[in-house]
Amino acid sequence: MNKLMSMLIAAIFATASVGAFAAAHGGAMSDADKAKKMEACKKMDPKSTDEKMKAECKKLMEGEKKPDAKKAPPKQPEPVEPVGRKPRASVPTLPKKK
Repeated sequence: MNKLMSMLIAAIFATASVGAFAAAHGGAMSDADKAKKMEACKKMDPKSTDEKMKAECKKLMEGEKKPDAKKAPPKQPEPVEPVGRKPRASVPTLPKKK
């Protein structure tokens, strides 16, 4: 019974992980689909198109413009002076034994 329960739990986890992997990779639009959608957006009549299509086209157009913009390089943090006691100039050493 214990072995059956372990096998059942392992099967459930395997199914859940495969399902999550498929869901994560299933929604991306291919380049051909994106090109067709862009062509349809350019040909659409704004007066006769529903709001959902307008929103999708706006989102697609904004997504196309974003890669053109150059990102500013990340700012380097300014050096911070240590707070508290000052470091010692040298550490005293004990005389060597002969």
